[in-house]
Amino acid sequence: MQLHWLGTSGRTGTITVRVPADQVAALQAAADDQAPAGKVSVIVEESEGMATPLSTNQGQAPQNRRWSRLRA
Repeated sequence: MQLHWLGTSGRTGTITVRVPADQVAALQAAADDQAPAGKVSVIVEESEGMATPLSTNQGQAPQNRRWSRLRA
């Protein structure tokens, strides 16, 4: 399975998964059959493109000055 996008909605109470077109039917059938998210609905949609990597932090994380002073 190629996962291109995964999102949640607090408004609708659903999880949406976007995958290549040839994987939609099989993944939706598996989600319906196995209920991996319990009572939360899983919606499987056709992806419009390739997966986008999660952003990565290049370099050091910014320092929280308030906490830095408390630790000093």
